[in-house]
Amino acid sequence: MARLLHEVVLRFDRFYASKGSCTHFSRFPMCLAKQAITTQRAISDFNRSYCCWIEQNERFKPENYLPEKKF
Repeated sequence: MARLLHEVVLRFDRFYASKGSCTHFSRFPMCLAKQAITTQRAISDFNRSYCCWIEQNERFKPENYLPEKKF
């Protein structure tokens, strides 16, 4: 799950930059843009805590459950 959440956070960054075929973010009203940023932060905060929990509690190869890059 941590790897997937990390990917979601990276996709938010791509979404903000309006790269690729999706340029919706640049047209968002301020309230929706703030909500997107808040959501990304919440996912990132949860994933950081989850990764710490995995490192402390998983006995068998915790690296299997973690993203390659630490937060």
